[in-house]
Amino acid sequence: MVFALLFRIFHLGSVPSGLTASEIDILNQANKIIKNNFIAFPDQYFNLLYLYLIALISKITTFNILAIKLFQVFASIVTVGLFYFFIKTWLNRKIALFAVLFFSVDFLHIILTRTINPEIFIPLMLISLLLSTTIALRENKLYWFVLTGFLAGLSFYVNQIFLLIPLVLAISFIFFFKKNRLILSAYWKNYLAFALTLFVTVIPFLYYLPNNVANILGYFNPGSVGNYLMNYGNIWNSLIYQSNLAGYANVGLEPILSPFLAITFICGLFYTLLHLERRKYLFLTVLLLFATLIMALMSFQTINTFILIIPIALTLSAVILDYLLTEWFKTFPYNKNARLVLTLLLSVFIFLTVFYNYEKIFYAWGDNSSVKNQFNNSFDYKK
Repeated sequence: MVFALLFRIFHLGSVPSGLTASEIDILNQANKIIKNNFIAFPDQYFNLLYLYLIALISKITTFNILAIKLFQVFASIVTVGLFYFFIKTWLNRKIALFAVLFFSVDFLHIILTRTINPEIFIPLMLISLLLSTTIALRENKLYWFVLTGFLAGLSFYVNQIFLLIPLVLAISFIFFFKKNRLILSAYWKNYLAFALTLFVTVIPFLYYLPNNVANILGYFNPGSVGNYLMNYGNIWNSLIYQSNLAGYANVGLEPILSPFLAITFICGLFYTLLHLERRKYLFLTVLLLFATLIMALMSFQTINTFILIIPIALTLSAVILDYLLTEWFKTFPYNKNARLVLTLLLSVFIFLTVFYNYEKIFYAWGDNSSVKNQFNNSFDYKK
């Protein structure tokens, strides 16, 4: 958490020093909401939660850019904290610590934190929803199902990606129903409460849905099966080899994952594929599959949307490191030198990963002339 905070507040006001045209547009939309007495417009519903919060902060601080970015930092830190609890709940504390360390210094998440961008809410909502769902299914308490339904509905106002959540939930429900008929029949009130809460939460969205059908169809439209397959291949290429995606967070052709994390991610994925009989690894694999299949549907891929799969990729990296440490210590239970060698080796690679991301954020990206040219605007607030 210390790394997460330091990487996000260090030179917060100067890296980047200005605003992009897209950030100006977000602030103008927030201003429109303020002038309209906090009543949103139909075309704003996909980012409505973010826009309302930005409008509220802007109203209080008179569009103080640093205050808005501090809000981004807060949302980012909350995401990191929830990520730790979610991974600890599903896997174990060691994997959670590795995953959170990598997420704390992740280049893409930090760039989204430092810019006025609604996509910072994608990992926050995804992790919140997954954690709430996990607790609801384990505890079988009515209020957890109500909270999960509320979060699922609220996600509609975060990003178009979450519009496919009902489909994912329906598939999961059918699978779970076949395996646990007695549990579902015993707790049907909980599931009904979830469905009703979800429906009530999305009523405003459904009211304006006819105005946004073209927007949705345009967002999820790769054009052809061939384009879809190319998009899918480009996701993996961008993660581990080279990224030529649009977006101000891109640095040349650098892949999204650092070299060490790219290797451990692939190893972790192969490890989970070989152990699908274990529910936690099946869950991780299916989650990654759903995320990549949804991303490939997008008509226009940008680097920012990869924040959807970053937490999953980093978790898989952590899984293989946990396995390596566990097996190594089992092999050499009394050999302190052997244990020390692996510990030092991993420490070096982790340090290099942290340093790599530091250099990438504050020098390769922060001092990049092309990036500076994009962040050369300022917001002119007019009441």
